[in-house]
Amino acid sequence: MEGSTVSLFTDKIGLRDIYFFSATDIIVISSHLDTLRYFTELKIDFKVFGTSWMCVNKISHKSLYKNVTRLVRGMKATINSSDLSFKIDSDEWLPEIPCDSEDFHTPRSVYSDFNEHLLSLLSFKDTQMVLGLSGGMDSRILLSVLLKSQFPNWTTHTTGSESDPDRIVATQIKKNFNIPSITAFEETDIRSFNIDKLQEFCFTTCINHPVTSFFSLMNINDSEADGRIFIDGGFGEIWRREFFNALLWNSYKGIKNADPKKIANGIRFERGKIFNNDIHTEMANGIPEQVEEIINLLPPANKIGIENWVDLFAVKTRIPNYYSPEQTRIDPLIDNYMPFLQLSLLNKMLSIPLNLKKNGQLVREIIRLNYSPLTKFPLIKGDTKLPFGFSTFNARLITKIKKKILKSKKKNIESPLFLLKEYALDTVNSTVFYQSGIYNNNLQNYVTEFFKTEREEYRFIIENWLSFSLSESYSKKQTPKIS
Repeated sequence: MEGSTVSLFTDKIGLRDIYFFSATDIIVISSHLDTLRYFTELKIDFKVFGTSWMCVNKISHKSLYKNVTRLVRGMKATINSSDLSFKIDSDEWLPEIPCDSEDFHTPRSVYSDFNEHLLSLLSFKDTQMVLGLSGGMDSRILLSVLLKSQFPNWTTHTTGSESDPDRIVATQIKKNFNIPSITAFEETDIRSFNIDKLQEFCFTTCINHPVTSFFSLMNINDSEADGRIFIDGGFGEIWRREFFNALLWNSYKGIKNADPKKIANGIRFERGKIFNNDIHTEMANGIPEQVEEIINLLPPANKIGIENWVDLFAVKTRIPNYYSPEQTRIDPLIDNYMPFLQLSLLNKMLSIPLNLKKNGQLVREIIRLNYSPLTKFPLIKGDTKLPFGFSTFNARLITKIKKKILKSKKKNIESPLFLLKEYALDTVNSTVFYQSGIYNNNLQNYVTEFFKTEREEYRFIIENWLSFSLSESYSKKQTPKIS
């Protein structure tokens, strides 16, 4: 604060955001969106929400709610406290990405630089680190750095059931190398869920997840978690070109020609046609507009290379819209830290020559050179066990095939969704549902038919509708408005 001026800043990559609501005689500022419910009615902006519902993830940096301003990704607000006027500026970070070229680099030629940088990001002198160890690639990179450095003050934790492939492989690794572990999280009885907590989860995570994701949450063991900092491999996929590959394959020419409509088609991911025609059209029309905002922000794909452009597209849209809400949710619960989401390392990762990103060449070399015995253990992708040296393409193909096979065998009755049967049926038959006027005539039939006949094709639609409905209920909960 300087004189009568107050300035608000956000981090450049968009991991945390700030919301504010402005009225005639008040400006409300909060890093938690639900605080604003006490000052104004939150009205969803379906034009912005369109990419949340119809695409892989939300694209725009704007708030989901019409009367709320969102600051994220390097944005700054300067507020004059005397008259409550404000100005918003943007300081967008863009990394230096080398032009796409045919120069070939070996993983070993850049290994030392990346490894030393990772080690510097894991140096906490007075606090014990707890590595979230799974069977995946990204946590194994961090584990290899810790094992090579012989860092003294760290331990691990692993979640999941005893039969979970991730847990099985992580347990094998810990046992083989005598790696310490704590029980930081404990399984919950999903049958004893709290509907208020469920609503809060859907709202806080900005309707990013099907409602059943809530039931995989674990209780925090405070006696083990207190005084420790938890680290994990979140966003490590950027090293291996794992984001938006469908966009690359389906809209290559659209990216090359900076065509927002063709790019929009490449990121479509339909969660169900449940809204009325007017809202559906409004959401669909907003998608190319949001894509065009990003096109205007990023360097031309022809300059930095199509695949580099896709990676930067992922950084600019996925971090602030997918990772940020989860970071907001978990920050009050535990001290946590994601090394791969630190600006300095992101700058380095995005400058990696393209040939090192493909098939995870660099990350595999880091693990081999740091602690080669780790390469003897398989990697887990989804629920699929794969050899360590398997190519990214083959891993993706086998995982997709196995997922389809398992989906066809899965029984609906095993899903936590059936715990919400009574709530779902009551909701679609309620006066509030009819008076909302936002849904089409099919939704009630989907819900009734699913819980009656267990039709698999309706499951995903209902899981996502419930996430939306519960979030809306939370946003409109009766709260004493402060004036």
